[in-house]
Amino acid sequence: MKVRIVQIDQEAIKPYTREMKKASLTLTNVDYLFGAFLEGTDKLLGWAGVKVYSTKYILKTIYVRPEYRLRGVYRKLLEYHLSAFNDKPIEAVCTPSSFPCMIKYGFKVVKEYKNGCKKVIK
Repeated sequence: MKVRIVQIDQEAIKPYTREMKKASLTLTNVDYLFGAFLEGTDKLLGWAGVKVYSTKYILKTIYVRPEYRLRGVYRKLLEYHLSAFNDKPIEAVCTPSSFPCMIKYGFKVVKEYKNGCKKVIK
């Protein structure tokens, strides 16, 4: 699947508010928001948000819409962020399902939570 990543604003994800609530996902306090679109269309497949601090970046979320999961969209969003935000450490809290991908890209666990999530840094 060919995917293009572009910067978007919060208005672009407003139609998916119900979907985000169902996934217990909120997206607030981000400095950059990027959308993954099916190449040649305006079909939004997923998005990721980053908060910028003086000493690090925090990857606030990577969300892929359910019908596009397991097609490499998460990986493409992660790779984009790793290349675009590479001058400082990147921190994230990942779910058990996203953890293997984060480890594959060199993230290290710095904290484990009771719910199975892990705080990672690269």
